[in-house]
Amino acid sequence: MKNNNFLVNDYYSEFIVAHERTIAFGLEKPMAFSLDEKSYLTLDKQNEIAALIPKLLPNIEANDIVRQCMSIHLLIKKYVENLLGISLFYTLGYLELSPKDLIFYQEESALLDLLEKGISTSTLEIHAWLTLPSMEILDLTFLTSYGIIKNDPECVGGIIAAFPGALKGGLKYHPMLLGDDYLRKIGALLELTIL
Repeated sequence: MKNNNFLVNDYYSEFIVAHERTIAFGLEKPMAFSLDEKSYLTLDKQNEIAALIPKLLPNIEANDIVRQCMSIHLLIKKYVENLLGISLFYTLGYLELSPKDLIFYQEESALLDLLEKGISTSTLEIHAWLTLPSMEILDLTFLTSYGIIKNDPECVGGIIAAFPGALKGGLKYHPMLLGDDYLRKIGALLELTIL
Protein backbone atom coordinates (compact mmCIF):
# COMPACT_ATOMS: atom_id res chain seq x y z
CA MET A 1 0.00 0.00 0.00
CA LYS A 2 1.42 3.35 -1.00
CA ASN A 3 0.30 6.65 0.45
CA ASN A 4 1.57 10.02 -0.80
CA ASN A 5 4.99 8.62 -1.72
CA PHE A 6 5.56 7.17 1.75
CA LEU A 7 5.08 3.48 2.34
CA VAL A 8 2.79 2.94 5.28
CA ASN A 9 2.60 -0.86 5.04
CA ASP A 10 4.15 -1.64 8.43
CA TYR A 11 2.25 1.02 10.35
CA TYR A 12 -1.02 0.25 8.57
CA SER A 13 -0.62 -3.47 9.26
CA GLU A 14 0.10 -2.81 12.94
CA PHE A 15 -2.83 -0.38 13.05
CA ILE A 16 -5.20 -3.10 11.77
CA VAL A 17 -3.87 -5.48 14.43
CA ALA A 18 -4.32 -2.76 17.09
CA HIS A 19 -7.93 -2.32 15.93
CA GLU A 20 -8.53 -6.08 16.22
CA ARG A 21 -6.70 -6.28 19.59
CA THR A 22 -8.87 -3.49 20.99
CA ILE A 23 -11.99 -5.50 20.15
CA ALA A 24 -10.44 -8.78 21.40
CA PHE A 25 -9.64 -7.10 24.75
CA GLY A 26 -13.36 -6.36 25.13
CA LEU A 27 -12.81 -2.61 24.90
CA GLU A 28 -15.09 -0.09 23.24
CA LYS A 29 -15.07 -0.88 19.53
CA PRO A 30 -13.08 1.70 17.54
CA MET A 31 -14.77 3.39 14.63
CA ALA A 32 -14.50 1.69 11.27
CA PHE A 33 -11.90 3.09 8.92
CA SER A 34 -10.50 2.91 5.43
CA LEU A 35 -7.17 4.24 4.33
CA ASP A 36 -7.43 7.77 2.97
CA GLU A 37 -4.89 8.83 0.34
CA LYS A 38 -5.09 12.52 1.27
CA SER A 39 -2.39 14.28 3.27
CA TYR A 40 -4.03 16.38 5.98
CA LEU A 41 -1.00 17.66 7.86
CA THR A 42 0.13 20.48 5.61
CA LEU A 43 2.61 22.96 7.07
CA ASP A 44 -0.19 25.49 7.65
CA LYS A 45 -2.31 22.89 9.48
CA GLN A 46 0.71 21.79 11.54
CA ASN A 47 1.23 25.39 12.67
CA GLU A 48 -2.45 25.75 13.56
CA ILE A 49 -2.34 22.50 15.54
CA ALA A 50 0.87 23.50 17.37
CA ALA A 51 -0.84 26.74 18.41
CA LEU A 52 -3.70 24.81 20.07
CA ILE A 53 -1.78 23.70 23.17
CA PRO A 54 -0.98 27.18 24.52
CA LYS A 55 -4.53 28.31 23.67
CA LEU A 56 -6.21 25.35 25.38
CA LEU A 57 -3.70 24.98 28.22
CA PRO A 58 -2.25 28.48 28.72
CA ASN A 59 -0.58 27.65 32.04
CA ILE A 60 1.17 24.47 30.94
CA GLU A 61 4.96 24.50 30.98
CA ALA A 62 7.26 22.21 28.99
CA ASN A 63 8.05 20.21 32.15
CA ASP A 64 4.32 19.61 32.66
CA ILE A 65 4.08 17.86 29.28
CA VAL A 66 6.39 15.03 30.36
CA ARG A 67 4.27 11.93 31.08
CA GLN A 68 1.03 13.70 30.10
CA CYS A 69 0.73 12.41 26.52
CA MET A 70 -2.49 10.54 27.31
CA SER A 71 -4.34 13.50 28.79
CA ILE A 72 -3.06 16.08 26.32
CA HIS A 73 -3.93 14.04 23.22
CA LEU A 74 -7.35 13.18 24.60
CA LEU A 75 -8.04 16.83 25.36
CA ILE A 76 -6.86 18.14 22.01
CA LYS A 77 -8.35 15.40 19.81
CA LYS A 78 -11.76 17.01 19.23
CA TYR A 79 -10.18 20.38 18.44
CA VAL A 80 -7.88 18.85 15.84
CA GLU A 81 -10.82 16.91 14.41
CA ASN A 82 -12.76 20.18 14.03
CA LEU A 83 -9.74 21.90 12.49
CA LEU A 84 -9.12 19.13 9.94
CA GLY A 85 -12.76 18.14 9.40
CA ILE A 86 -12.09 14.42 10.00
CA SER A 87 -12.25 11.86 12.80
CA LEU A 88 -8.96 10.83 14.41
CA PHE A 89 -7.89 7.69 16.21
CA TYR A 90 -6.61 8.06 19.75
CA THR A 91 -3.73 5.58 19.56
CA LEU A 92 -1.79 3.81 22.32
CA GLY A 93 1.48 2.01 21.80
CA TYR A 94 5.24 2.40 21.87
CA LEU A 95 8.04 4.04 19.92
CA GLU A 96 11.22 2.65 18.49
CA LEU A 97 14.37 4.77 18.17
CA SER A 98 16.37 1.73 17.05
CA PRO A 99 15.73 -2.02 17.20
CA LYS A 100 17.34 -2.10 20.66
CA ASP A 101 15.85 1.17 21.93
CA LEU A 102 12.11 0.78 22.50
CA ILE A 103 10.33 3.52 24.44
CA PHE A 104 7.10 2.91 26.40
CA TYR A 105 7.18 -0.74 25.34
CA GLN A 106 4.87 -3.32 26.88
CA GLU A 107 4.09 -6.78 25.58
CA GLU A 108 0.49 -7.56 24.72
CA SER A 109 0.33 -9.90 27.71
CA ALA A 110 1.37 -7.07 30.05
CA LEU A 111 -1.33 -4.81 28.60
CA LEU A 112 -3.91 -7.54 29.14
CA ASP A 113 -2.64 -8.12 32.70
CA LEU A 114 -3.12 -4.42 33.48
CA LEU A 115 -6.64 -4.61 32.07
CA GLU A 116 -7.45 -7.49 34.41
CA LYS A 117 -5.74 -6.12 37.54
CA GLY A 118 -5.62 -2.35 37.05
CA ILE A 119 -2.67 -0.04 37.42
CA SER A 120 -0.82 -0.11 40.73
CA THR A 121 1.95 2.44 40.11
CA SER A 122 2.01 6.14 39.28
CA THR A 123 3.64 5.57 35.89
CA LEU A 124 2.56 3.58 32.87
CA GLU A 125 4.85 2.45 30.08
CA ILE A 126 2.65 3.36 27.14
CA HIS A 127 2.47 6.34 24.82
CA ALA A 128 -0.51 8.10 23.23
CA TRP A 129 -0.74 9.94 19.92
CA LEU A 130 -3.32 10.58 17.22
CA THR A 131 -3.56 8.69 13.92
CA LEU A 132 -5.30 10.21 10.93
CA PRO A 133 -7.27 8.15 8.35
CA SER A 134 -4.28 8.69 6.03
CA MET A 135 -2.11 6.93 8.66
CA GLU A 136 -0.33 10.23 9.30
CA ILE A 137 0.92 10.40 12.88
CA LEU A 138 0.29 13.44 15.06
CA ASP A 139 2.23 13.50 18.32
CA LEU A 140 2.18 16.75 20.27
CA THR A 141 4.13 15.58 23.31
CA PHE A 142 6.96 13.16 22.51
CA LEU A 143 9.56 15.67 21.29
CA THR A 144 9.06 17.94 24.29
CA SER A 145 9.19 15.00 26.72
CA TYR A 146 12.29 13.65 24.99
CA GLY A 147 13.92 17.10 25.01
CA ILE A 148 13.29 17.56 28.74
CA ILE A 149 14.46 14.07 29.69
CA LYS A 150 17.54 14.14 27.41
CA ASN A 151 18.28 17.83 28.09
CA ASP A 152 17.94 18.67 24.39
CA PRO A 153 16.31 22.12 24.14
CA GLU A 154 16.01 21.84 20.33
CA CYS A 155 13.31 19.20 20.78
CA VAL A 156 11.23 21.13 23.33
CA GLY A 157 8.06 22.52 21.77
CA GLY A 158 8.32 20.40 18.63
CA ILE A 159 5.56 18.20 17.28
CA ILE A 160 5.61 15.13 15.07
CA ALA A 161 3.22 15.38 12.15
CA ALA A 162 4.18 13.00 9.38
CA PHE A 163 3.57 9.83 7.47
CA PRO A 164 5.29 6.85 9.11
CA GLY A 165 7.76 6.59 6.23
CA ALA A 166 8.80 10.23 6.60
CA LEU A 167 9.89 10.01 10.25
CA LYS A 168 13.53 10.94 10.80
CA GLY A 169 16.35 9.21 12.63
CA GLY A 170 14.89 5.71 12.57
CA LEU A 171 11.89 6.70 14.69
CA LYS A 172 8.97 4.28 14.36
CA TYR A 173 5.56 4.25 15.99
CA HIS A 174 3.94 0.94 16.93
CA PRO A 175 0.19 1.09 17.64
CA MET A 176 -1.10 -1.46 20.18
CA LEU A 177 -4.63 -0.26 21.10
CA LEU A 178 -7.14 2.31 19.84
CA GLY A 179 -9.32 4.62 21.89
CA ASP A 180 -9.20 5.71 25.52
CA ASP A 181 -11.35 2.92 26.97
CA TYR A 182 -8.27 0.90 27.99
CA LEU A 183 -6.89 3.79 30.03
CA ARG A 184 -10.23 4.37 31.73
CA LYS A 185 -10.62 0.69 32.62
CA ILE A 186 -7.15 0.36 34.15
CA GLY A 187 -7.53 3.66 36.05
CA ALA A 188 -4.71 5.50 34.29
CA LEU A 189 -6.39 8.49 32.71
CA LEU A 190 -6.01 11.91 34.24
CA GLU A 191 -8.32 14.25 32.38
CA LEU A 192 -7.18 17.82 31.89
CA THR A 193 -9.67 20.63 31.76
CA ILE A 194 -9.52 23.82 29.76
CA LEU A 195 -9.22 26.97 31.81
